[in-house]
Amino acid sequence: MIYTRKVAADLVRKSKLLYNLNQDESNKLKQCLLEMYSDILRVCEKYNIRVMLGGGSALGAVRHGGFIPWDDDLDLIMPREDYNKFISVFDKELSDLYEITSPNSKYNVSNTFTKVYKKDTILVEMFNANSDVPKGVYIDIFPIEYVPENKYIRLLKGFFANLTYYIGYSAMIYQLRNDILKEYFSASLAGKVNYRLRTTIGFCASFASYKKWFNFYDRVLARGKDSNLCGIPSGRGHYFGEILPKEAFLPPREILFEGRKAYVPNNVDLYLRNLYGNYMEIPPIEKRERHYFIEFKIND
Repeated sequence: MIYTRKVAADLVRKSKLLYNLNQDESNKLKQCLLEMYSDILRVCEKYNIRVMLGGGSALGAVRHGGFIPWDDDLDLIMPREDYNKFISVFDKELSDLYEITSPNSKYNVSNTFTKVYKKDTILVEMFNANSDVPKGVYIDIFPIEYVPENKYIRLLKGFFANLTYYIGYSAMIYQLRNDILKEYFSASLAGKVNYRLRTTIGFCASFASYKKWFNFYDRVLARGKDSNLCGIPSGRGHYFGEILPKEAFLPPREILFEGRKAYVPNNVDLYLRNLYGNYMEIPPIEKRERHYFIEFKIND
């Protein structure tokens, strides 16, 4: 049984372990994210780095003019060459206020993509509670990768990438296992089965650390050649879920986000329909996404 988005959503809905922000905390978190975004955008503009809002942040910009009211994060996407450039200038431009984790870099690794953390804040994710990565308010940055145009090569690469992704995350769940994580998965039968399957696979894959698996996954993705197809394999749809013509992403299109300049994919309608279907329809409360925080604090 695979850990599907439906299983994950069911667990999140049933879990009593996740931190519920009150309105004041939600406002502080969003203000912090906006300040972080402004700092990142300043650096991107200085170095001609293309950066766009991705996922729920792009949806929020189009549907609400800013954050989705019940959402509490901010996601960015960058073409791979811009993504690498951003990481290379991070120390010089942002390290006074921020920390970073990123695969295949001189920095620590927390995931299959890059995360930028605000220093002197606390935001602990359930999956990383036991890890040595920063525990602050963060912005996720996902690379946009070239995807092979040949159908068979694309299928082969996608299958291998998704398999590596699954093994890497299973290794992480096993190596970072803790009582909170176990209790979280125990909220449903599907969750219990998935936890047992994940930890078994993770045990077998633990001849290498989960960070090495994430580095390997990142190298597999970054080997793509110039193509008319692009995707975001480390995003919510994994390898096959966000593949679109290159012109759907580039060039970025300017938009306002909470009154600030921002960018979204060029054909943002196609991008959002691919991710969410009828994205202008407000989802019922029970289908609204939550995140995996278990602790949060921002000083006044």
